[in-house]
Order: sequence, then structure tokens, then C-alpha cells
Amino acid sequence: MTKLYAGTEFQGPYSDTVYLKHQSGVYLIVDGSNHDKVVDVGSSGDVKSRIENHDRKNLWKKNARTLAYAVRYCIELQRLGIELKLRSELDPPVGMR
Repeated sequence: MTKLYAGTEFQGPYSDTVYLKHQSGVYLIVDGSNHDKVVDVGSSGDVKSRIENHDRKNLWKKNARTLAYAVRYCIELQRLGIELKLRSELDPPVGMR
């Protein structure tokens, strides 16, 4: 399944990290009860490991009823640009301010 966020196509959102891959990409943390509510935006060379071990996980839980994960796998050179664009357009409550 795919979903558009700020004009960018993402896979998911998934309710469990078991569906994520150990690949480079940009990820969105969304409220599982409202997939349009983006809680955080990030990028990593290993999306699955980053989400599973993230230091802001407690903040995500404070801003969402249940957690879900959307991902756009891409090469490392694209990650930062996509992340910054989405962070600017979506203005998530968690993360860089």
C-alpha cells in the first residue's frame, strides 16, 4: 500500500516495524489511528534499525494514540533533501524545531 504525504509517495503506513527493511530512506512516524497526522520525519541509512532504536520514541508515543510507520526508500544522496522538504511542509510536533 502507498500513501501521499506532501506530494511524496510513501509505502505504508505499517503498524509494525517487521514490515520495514534495513535500507536507506526517509521515514514518517504517523498516528496509527489517523494516518494523516505526522508526528515526526527522519532519514537513515537503515530505516528499520533507526526506528526501532530511536531516542525520540517516548515523544512519539505522547503525540500519537498508536504508532505507525511510512517509508520512502531512496539512495543516501536524496534522503536529506526529501526529509527537509517534508519537515518544512508537514511541520511535525516532534523533531527539529
